[in-house]
Amino acid sequence: MTPTDPRDYLKSRLATLAPRFTWPYEPIELRAALALAFGDLENWERVAPATEYGSLEQLPGYTRQPVTFFTRPDLRAFGYWLIPDAPTGRGVLCLPGHGIGADAVAGVTSDDYQFAFGVQCVQQGHTTFVLEQISFGHRKDAQAKAVGPGASSCSRDAMAAIMLGENLVGWRIWDACRALD
Repeated sequence: MTPTDPRDYLKSRLATLAPRFTWPYEPIELRAALALAFGDLENWERVAPATEYGSLEQLPGYTRQPVTFFTRPDLRAFGYWLIPDAPTGRGVLCLPGHGIGADAVAGVTSDDYQFAFGVQCVQQGHTTFVLEQISFGHRKDAQAKAVGPGASSCSRDAMAAIMLGENLVGWRIWDACRALD
């Protein structure tokens, strides 16, 4: 082990913590433990969404509509409603992974990485909401937007979250929960 190598330290530290990662939780306790680990989500302020809907776009077999809404004070989320012409009654929340974001998942732009999986869902008759994850696409900072479509602001946003005593995973989980609301 090299004492200056952060990866060596990480492996060593995880080995010492391993006994703490057993499954001691009942389902209710697990929810509380996860909420705390992701930034004390249980105590975050729920705000009125003040939802704004963009123009409807009719596509073969479904309609696409951009949506913005508040998830926290002064923080808006962005996504697309994909509404099938013949709904099955099921709903799907799609969360894009790394890449250009919701535009690729909702079929606004093509991207081999995302495979337009939101469009695949709506084509199966599922009412679909594609949520833009914070730090990507429509929700990345100006510096990342200047770099280009494939850039993200994950690192800066993660550091900002940590400075607030929160974390980026918690921010994304919160946004997904608010989208479901």
